[in-house]
Amino acid sequence: MDKYVDDFGRLQSIVESIGTDLPLPLIVVVGAQSDGKSSVLESIVGHPFLPRGEGCVTRTPIKLFMRTTHAENGCDPVENISVSYDTGILGGLGRAAPVTHTKRLRDFRNIAPTIQEATRELTGGRTGIVENLITVNIQSPRVPNLTLIDLPGMIENVSEGAPEKMREDVNRMIRHYISNPTAIILAVHQAGSDVVMSKALREAKKVDPEGKRTFCVLTKLDLVDRQVDITDRLNGVEVGRILNVRRVFGIINQTGHTNHPNGFVPDFEEYGSTQQGPRTAAELEDEFFRQRPSYRQLSKLHGRDKLVSHLTSVFRAHIRDHLPELRRELDISVASCEEELAALREDDLPADDGSNHEHWQFPLLAKFINRFCKALIKSVDGDVDQGSDKLAGGVCLERLFNNTYWRNLDKIVPLSNVSPQQVWTQIQNCGVRSLNTTKHLSSVILTFLSTTGS
Repeated sequence: MDKYVDDFGRLQSIVESIGTDLPLPLIVVVGAQSDGKSSVLESIVGHPFLPRGEGCVTRTPIKLFMRTTHAENGCDPVENISVSYDTGILGGLGRAAPVTHTKRLRDFRNIAPTIQEATRELTGGRTGIVENLITVNIQSPRVPNLTLIDLPGMIENVSEGAPEKMREDVNRMIRHYISNPTAIILAVHQAGSDVVMSKALREAKKVDPEGKRTFCVLTKLDLVDRQVDITDRLNGVEVGRILNVRRVFGIINQTGHTNHPNGFVPDFEEYGSTQQGPRTAAELEDEFFRQRPSYRQLSKLHGRDKLVSHLTSVFRAHIRDHLPELRRELDISVASCEEELAALREDDLPADDGSNHEHWQFPLLAKFINRFCKALIKSVDGDVDQGSDKLAGGVCLERLFNNTYWRNLDKIVPLSNVSPQQVWTQIQNCGVRSLNTTKHLSSVILTFLSTTGS
């Protein structure tokens, strides 16, 4: 079965490199802000690696691509970490002129600042949401074979300084990913909060009304008041009133709430890492369930290990079930490309003997560019489809220059932000030797400023 996962990983890399929209299986993690999405992802990985902060920290979709490595030829299993993102323009038909940036890392602690740096570049330092994908690739003997997408948390009220359409942008992005019929939905919700209020489950219900590809993860079990019994919530009874999900998992909060009145788990960075420590995350979870009598019978069904094991099994089966569909989609794409290639003139493509393809690629590209330039010149000159009922070609450029361009140019007051005192100062700084010349030049410029409305 691992062969399916390995082949799927190679297919995913190819699909991303060519920028096609082939719907590949993946796990989409959705939830409201502060519901614990980061805790779920870090629990799966076994390391704290995501940026933290107030408000909307995740402002781009983050793909977590994990592959388990094994010892080979007597050598220890390799561990590679990289973060990559594409600064190409995203358009309606896909990517245009993509520029991929990849940074290889040595430590999990370097992932968060690298993601923050990539986010600043992709958003231009603004506080909005962008669709550009940041991919975190982890190859390690301590991670499962899973591919997950972390999306911005759903927000109720837009924070001060954020764009008004930010909530709509987040919801649109979430719907785009979970609408993919090959996507597994991981709906995250706080265990101590009423499930009826779960935004993630309600969004999942819109695209998966039968709950066949939706799982629910209840987070922060250790922060639930000891007097509150949420057994029905963990058993899926309460969740089933909204959506009959495939399964419900409960996990504890592993992000360092040592001093919380209901908390019990020590700092995750110190003890929850997969590195050697006083206690592993699994041991801490087992101890938590043993200390809560009402949860003892549920310990075999919940926790980080149960979640990872079940997701890995489901993801493998999901890939296997969708391979025939992926094959059909690939066949359609290949047929389309072959049809487009056949439409080219035969003399554009020299005979391919398997050895000289590098020699004819540039001449072929030059022919295509030359053909495009000729078509553009014809369009500007008015050689367009005479049966079209829309304006095209040169007439559009003419209207753009004669109407839009000049109208907006007339609105510009070039010296609107320049005061007469600034002008006088700059004239003096220019070192004009003749005082009379300086005064005369100053009077001319000040007169001009008064006429321009300064």
